[in-house]
Amino acid sequence: MTQTAKLLSVDLDGTLLRTDKTISERNIRALKQARAEGNLIAVNSGRDLHSIRELVPEELYDYACCSNGYEVYSRQTGTSVYGKTLDDRETGEIYRKASRLFLLVIFFSEGKTVFCSHRWFGFLLKHFAYFRTLLFRDGGKSDLFEYGGASLLKQYKIPKLCFASSHSVLERFASSLDRDRYNAVFVSSFWLEVMPAETSKGNAVRMILEREGMTKEQAVGFGDGDNDLEMLAACGTAVAMKNAMPDVLKAADCITLSNMQDGVAAYIEENILRQKQNRI
Repeated sequence: MTQTAKLLSVDLDGTLLRTDKTISERNIRALKQARAEGNLIAVNSGRDLHSIRELVPEELYDYACCSNGYEVYSRQTGTSVYGKTLDDRETGEIYRKASRLFLLVIFFSEGKTVFCSHRWFGFLLKHFAYFRTLLFRDGGKSDLFEYGGASLLKQYKIPKLCFASSHSVLERFASSLDRDRYNAVFVSSFWLEVMPAETSKGNAVRMILEREGMTKEQAVGFGDGDNDLEMLAACGTAVAMKNAMPDVLKAADCITLSNMQDGVAAYIEENILRQKQNRI
């Protein structure tokens, strides 16, 4: 399907990563072979660079698009291009709206998960590892957490704020935000992320394409969550995982196997590596 692929933009959670946050040997082989044959790999995740480096071996990617496109890191040069963070006025405005709905408010900065919400939420997450394991992607390691209220918002650079609750409550919260100023996207049905309007995985892809002198048609995107929609739209071919959210499945050009079935590798083997073999 994608004979001209040159850039593969791959989401992590729910896409390349298995539920235990590891990468299968089949996915590793496929990415290595794709790179060996001249394709560029961009890991495109909501995670920050610290987290991506912990999970993804450096030999598997050329670019890391971090925090939903806030930072684009080039492994070749070892440098990053940064977007806009949320300023104090914006975080304060968003936090006040979230507080009215009793939402969990979380952000990630400097390799740490920072929790700033109602004190009872803080008590549960601080003292009961079970709740942290349910919510957070680092397995609930207590030394990576900081707890506090709204005052923490002014102590860090914040590319995005994350919110956890029921889907209906998060939808109500998202609808209260000014979409001209904020980009609010669902990562899963109970997890919403809010960032500046110009921040998106799609803009990160477009930045790489311009830098590399490539066209949209030469890019393939792999994703599962609503925060991947702009990335998929920025690519010539949009590949949804079988386990993707409904809107992602609708937007996709094709659907591959689930993240637990090595769907990224299955697509690469069939549509990129095999296509090249057929042209030889």
